Amino acid sequence: MDAFGFLNQEHSFIQFCLDLQNLSQFICKTKIKLTIDMKQKNLYVLPFRESYKLSFLIYMILNFTLSAQQYSKKQIDQWIEESYELSDDFRFIESIALSKKTAEASDKINYTRGIIDSWFNLAYDNCNLGDYKESNKYISKLEYKFPEQIANDIDLRANILDVKGRNHIALGFYRQAVREFKKELTVINAIQDPVERKLNQSTVYTSLAAAYSYYDMDSSDYYFFKSYSIIKNINHEKAELALKFMYIDLSDYYLESFQDIDSAEYFIDESLRLSKKYEDKYIYMGLQAKAKILYKRHKFKESLTYCFQALPITKKYLRTENEIELYKIISDNYAALKQHDKQILYLKKYISTKDSMESVRKSGVEPATQILLAQKDKSYKLSFQNMYLTIIIIIIILLAVISIWVRGLKRKRNIIIEQKNKLEIQTQDLQLKLNKTWDEITGLARTNDPVFLPRFKEIYPEFFDKFIRIYPEITSDQLKFCALVKLHFSTKEIAEITFITIRSVETKRMRLRKKLKISPEEDFYLWIGKL
Repeated sequence: MDAFGFLNQEHSFIQFCLDLQNLSQFICKTKIKLTIDMKQKNLYVLPFRESYKLSFLIYMILNFTLSAQQYSKKQIDQWIEESYELSDDFRFIESIALSKKTAEASDKINYTRGIIDSWFNLAYDNCNLGDYKESNKYISKLEYKFPEQIANDIDLRANILDVKGRNHIALGFYRQAVREFKKELTVINAIQDPVERKLNQSTVYTSLAAAYSYYDMDSSDYYFFKSYSIIKNINHEKAELALKFMYIDLSDYYLESFQDIDSAEYFIDESLRLSKKYEDKYIYMGLQAKAKILYKRHKFKESLTYCFQALPITKKYLRTENEIELYKIISDNYAALKQHDKQILYLKKYISTKDSMESVRKSGVEPATQILLAQKDKSYKLSFQNMYLTIIIIIIILLAVISIWVRGLKRKRNIIIEQKNKLEIQTQDLQLKLNKTWDEITGLARTNDPVFLPRFKEIYPEFFDKFIRIYPEITSDQLKFCALVKLHFSTKEIAEITFITIRSVETKRMRLRKKLKISPEEDFYLWIGKL
């Protein structure tokens, strides 16, 4: 490139100064005499001594200029506020870019607060984008480098625990998520403002309900209604904004638990009313829920209208999980309208987007597991710093071992029986997979094909005969559910196949357990498998 070629490129002021500085240094060090053909360029050439002095003068001026371009704390704080605004507007990618820039600038001037806020923003934005591996990375950096600052900042501590809990839920570590949210509850109890404290408590109770919903429905319902009882009694704009989310959850609760479509639609309409009142960007959630209800009412065209209102909003704000669900609802509507080309189009979008999301999620599981193991290891080492505590722990462990050994003698027979049953089920499972009809019957199940149940009866006639003898009043829907369990579909897979939530699958299983009088100690899948 020509020595002055950089002037033809676009540069920021700082980069431009750096380029000039580098050029002047080059001239000073090598003492190169610039020659120009005066006949062609019609320019005056300075003598070498004068050009040397000029280049040195340029070098000194630019050094002074660059030293004046130091980042200030005020500028960094402004960038952090801009990053908050971008996050609030769902512009997470732009916010991440700005936060990285802010972190670098803060590091150059040793501005601790700027580094902390920038790293937390990066953890928060990556969590919202679904990059849980990157989110956990910044959380770990914060906890490792700034433990004292976190301990002395209530808001920061609560926010970090909230993001950790959300990451755990997304990666399938539900019990760890519960622990983080319960820690968050103890932190926010120190908030002085009563309204802010209640608003935060309501949010954490909702998060606990979400985490418990994967393995303990009673606790999930308890925390959900506890959150609702708090939020509905707060007379504040923030409470109304939070209430619209509660209405969506209440709608889902009545729809899935009681099949009460009227109540479900009432709460969704209330949520949409509040979203329109405050011109809220989260309106896509209410539109999506309304589309789902209209589909259940067989108002397929109206359902599509709401879907296509919600879809561009989810794309704009990168709400991939909602986008995936909308593709499924759209595909189902077109299937009901017998527009099969469009049904297949949106089904393909549903599958490809879901697969992409799953691959991103799986990439974060292993690092998250390593973090959890490292945290446990650290806690274990710290517990042995005090010799007295070590002795107590050893005594407790010895007592526990003795207790387990005594009780183990009584439980040995039950364990052997349970292992035998599991072995029988595993053997049946192996035989089932070896059967030539396995791919056919599971394929019919996954596509929710009407032929699935009749075909299953043909293949496993003894299963249905035994069920009819045990429970003559069983419905075809319940038979289909039990057939899916017999084929070893997981709770999540059954929810996707039957277009209901995981909570509804759990509810169905509990109801069937009661009607079939299955002992609470007996595994439902094992019981079905033995039929």
